[in-house]
Amino acid sequence: MKNPKKFLAILLLLGTASIISACGTKKEEKKTEIIEPLGVSARMVKDSKTLEETLEFPGIISSEQEAKIIAKVGGTVKNFSFAAGDKVSAGQILLNVDDAKGAIYADFDSAQIRQAQIGVSLAQSSLHLAETSYANILEQATKDLEQAEIAKNQAVSGKDNLSASSQESIKSAELLLEQAMLGTGIAKNNLDKQKKIIGESNSNNISTARISMTSVRDQSLQIIDGINQLTALDDKKTAMIDYKNNLGARDLDSYTNAKTSYFAALLAYDAVQNVAGNSDNTKADEIIKLATAVKKLTDASKLLFDNSISSQNLPASSPSGISLSGLKAQASAFQNQANALVSAANALRQLLTTTDLSSDLNISNLENAYELAKKQEDSASQALNTLRAGNKSGNDQASFGASAAKKQYEATKNRLELQKQAAKSQADVAALSYQNALTALDGLY
Repeated sequence: MKNPKKFLAILLLLGTASIISACGTKKEEKKTEIIEPLGVSARMVKDSKTLEETLEFPGIISSEQEAKIIAKVGGTVKNFSFAAGDKVSAGQILLNVDDAKGAIYADFDSAQIRQAQIGVSLAQSSLHLAETSYANILEQATKDLEQAEIAKNQAVSGKDNLSASSQESIKSAELLLEQAMLGTGIAKNNLDKQKKIIGESNSNNISTARISMTSVRDQSLQIIDGINQLTALDDKKTAMIDYKNNLGARDLDSYTNAKTSYFAALLAYDAVQNVAGNSDNTKADEIIKLATAVKKLTDASKLLFDNSISSQNLPASSPSGISLSGLKAQASAFQNQANALVSAANALRQLLTTTDLSSDLNISNLENAYELAKKQEDSASQALNTLRAGNKSGNDQASFGASAAKKQYEATKNRLELQKQAAKSQADVAALSYQNALTALDGLY
């Protein structure tokens, strides 16, 4: 509104009678500009052939100038000489204050002064809170507006860059599709070459590996039975020894560990026996487990004899017959044999790796690689088609997001401005109340 109204705020305090005149001088008067009303025309939307958007925002209407007049004395107001919207001039009497009740309060006691001092203190606290709140709102409003502006700029920048980036994305997707097609061709060539290599015979290597597996299996069983003959770890077998109580006498856990290792080796032997005849790779794995289990058994047996004691049934040494030193020597020999079995098992497994069985695994891997390459090619093709189809939708969404961000920014700006104005008004009211309290206290003094 370009024709502001002038408001006159009058605050009165108790006191003696006085006359309040309009403030200001004649030099401050401004000539009121008369604005002629504008004509308004209307037409139908179908006639204009355009659709206009109208936005509504909350706002506060206030006058350009406002004079706040405070009476130096209090009393009952009478004889108003003005009305809302009237023009006033310097020296003009606006109202009269009756001091009929002024004499009653002529003499104030200390309680009244103390009450007024409390009022000043409370008003000052309210003023401080209002000013602090106003300062906080200003600071927070600045941050919120900056965040809204950042969001708006990001949305607008994203919209502007989307068109160019869409073309780049399509080019990248086309390049990925070409690379996927090339990968498919390479995978197919590798698969065909490997199938030709499989045509070569590797029967000698397979035969050698099978002979080695049989040898490791039989030697492992011989070691297992040999240790049982010396230790009688298996109660179900007929091995009987007179010195059983001497075994592991220094450490009973060594006997328990040896017995556990013995049955673990037997289980490993049974696992080898249960492998199907044509499953060479599986059998080679079980052979390695068997050789490892036998190695653990020989180590446990050596430790068992080291923790044994000699007696009449088991002399420390003997040129003929069984002795403790002889058992230790036999255990060491078993350890050497077990080490050789482990090496042989690993060697035959390596031999099988170079045979047709290993080639078959390579073919399987190459076939999987070929299938994966074809899937990647299909995925790249689908991604390219989806990207091409989604360009228009992406541009529309980006435009909508930019427009929404702009509106959000303006709405945030208006809302924060209203909050600042409201906080400023509260601070002004608190300042005025504080000044009134000071004036009242001064009147009492």
